[in-house]
Amino acid sequence: MSPNMTFTYRLLDHNHLAQGGVETDPLLRLWGIGKEVFQELGGGEAFIRSERENFLRFEEGASVSLVYRDTMLFVYLLEADPQFGTRTKQIRAKMLERGDTLRTSIFTVGEVLTGFYKRGVRDRAGEVREVLQPPALQLLPFEADTAERYTQIRAGHRVTLADGIHLATASVAKANLFLTNDASVSKLTVAGIDFVAGLNVNLF
Repeated sequence: MSPNMTFTYRLLDHNHLAQGGVETDPLLRLWGIGKEVFQELGGGEAFIRSERENFLRFEEGASVSLVYRDTMLFVYLLEADPQFGTRTKQIRAKMLERGDTLRTSIFTVGEVLTGFYKRGVRDRAGEVREVLQPPALQLLPFEADTAERYTQIRAGHRVTLADGIHLATASVAKANLFLTNDASVSKLTVAGIDFVAGLNVNLF
């Protein structure tokens, strides 16, 4: 006789997601604040990838509680990205609901604010900077042990300089989940990180 399992699914509407403090979350209140900025720069994802390519050229020349997000997931929120923005909001809402801790590298702040400074909108850059810090999230430093882990990751995987920084930072912080929208990165297994996954991960 085989055991039976029953699964119960609950559909959440927008009004439900607005409860429990989600509507007061400082990070979610930034929804769309950078839309015009990143549109003028050719789109948030294209801008960050271009900046990282320039950075690279310069260089060459389960149970989830600690969630690390790379830069693009913040940019999707700031520019209200039509393809990935809503999913990013859903993930954030679920994290708030269950009390997950959001972490990212101090490098993320630099990448995000570059677009605002390039467009000369320092006031909006200030608004974003005020939110990209505790209590909305934890900013992680790049220190000696992070640098050591970075060299190991770059030596063992074909990742860009920027991805190496994010992965190393999350690894040293012992993140339960590393969220990325880079398909190649989402397939990696990195010591110190329990799970690397894309936006379609079924944990949210």
